[in-house]
Amino acid sequence: MYPTVTILGSSISVFNLCVGIGAVLGILYFEKFSGKSLPKMVSENLLIIMVFSAVIGFACAILFNKIIHFDTQKSLFDYEGMSFLGGLLGGVAAFLILYRVIIKQYSWLLPSVDAVVPGLVMAHAFGRIGCFFGGCCYGKPCSAFGVIYPHGSLPFERYGPSPVFPVQLLESAFLILLFWVFVFILRKHVIASYLILYGGFRFVIEFFRGDDRGVMISSMLSPSQYISICMVIAAIVILACQRYDTKRTVKCPKYSMALEQRKTNTDESGLAH
Repeated sequence: MYPTVTILGSSISVFNLCVGIGAVLGILYFEKFSGKSLPKMVSENLLIIMVFSAVIGFACAILFNKIIHFDTQKSLFDYEGMSFLGGLLGGVAAFLILYRVIIKQYSWLLPSVDAVVPGLVMAHAFGRIGCFFGGCCYGKPCSAFGVIYPHGSLPFERYGPSPVFPVQLLESAFLILLFWVFVFILRKHVIASYLILYGGFRFVIEFFRGDDRGVMISSMLSPSQYISICMVIAAIVILACQRYDTKRTVKCPKYSMALEQRKTNTDESGLAH
């Protein structure tokens, strides 16, 4: 467990460092590859929207975690961690509002979201590595493949010296694989694919989490599992709407153009084989 690292004499949170590295790589990928599938005006404004949405998403991640772990004995301003899915909900809402305000119309929305998703997945993957080193978002005790956290860590406080399943690394590996799939295989329906694949994965992996998952609606499922179900439903609705539009032969020419441009740029860059 390495919650902090010293760089140039300053102690820096490994979690924050990993999230920062992931965010930078995600933005670089967008700038180098995904963003080129969009008109220059949309691409440039999208960077601004991404930054502000990320800031709002972080705030919502902390707030959502406070809500599902509500404790009247603690101050509202005490930091107690964050929830990725809570941040995702807030970030998406901010993204849609800012997209409407800045770009002023939704005709390029689907291609824009498809272009942003791979970078989001990359940042999330690095964030989970930060969770592993920080000792948060840990798994349940297990005899095989377990990791023993030191005294004073959150897993030790909950389970003592028992080895716990490194669920953070499993999720990070899945997200890296998902990023690879979006770069090399899936170039259509990226957002719907992300909602189904990650939503389904997150629903299952929640059963292996050993930290306090909070309560929302009922204790039968964790809050993240309820959100995961909503993600899959949202993906099905998106795919159904797109299929309906295809049957009516009312295809979005701008979306098709963006997909073709993205394929061309990716092939020229050597990312596709």
